Amino acid sequence: MISYNPLDELSESGKKSLKDICSALKQAEKIAISAHIRPDGDAIGSGLALMEMLRQLGKEVHFCNADQAPFPLTRLPYYESVEHRQVFPEQFDLLILLEGASTCRCGQESLDRYFTINIDHHATSSQNATLNWVDPQAAAVAELIYMLGKCLSIRFTSSMGFNLY
Repeated sequence: MISYNPLDELSESGKKSLKDICSALKQAEKIAISAHIRPDGDAIGSGLALMEMLRQLGKEVHFCNADQAPFPLTRLPYYESVEHRQVFPEQFDLLILLEGASTCRCGQESLDRYFTINIDHHATSSQNATLNWVDPQAAAVAELIYMLGKCLSIRFTSSMGFNLY
């Protein structure tokens, strides 16, 4: 049987970014996730899968998005957990920004008050977070979240798979 590890496809800098993010996530207890404004299926589904992954690790996780997702994305598993609000002024150990590391892209204010992690597949990403993992070779941010789950030794559920798809 041939064993496939998607992490083998990452560049050395991508592997380092992923390792640094995994380390930060393991140390954090209270985590916020936010996706870009006018969210699409990749951003919302990836955020929901990541939320479930981090909760599996025993973390307190809040998915706070500035904008609501359009129908039918509101029917994704666990969408009812998304909080439509600003992250600030609540305290979090870190804030994960999916495809939106700037205030104008994610709609979240006071980003400089948080330890931020930017995960993005767009070459135009602002990369101004505390930790940045930007891989333009990835087809979607969901691909990166899947790799993050593998790095964290997550037991993937059907709802995670559905949301990442």
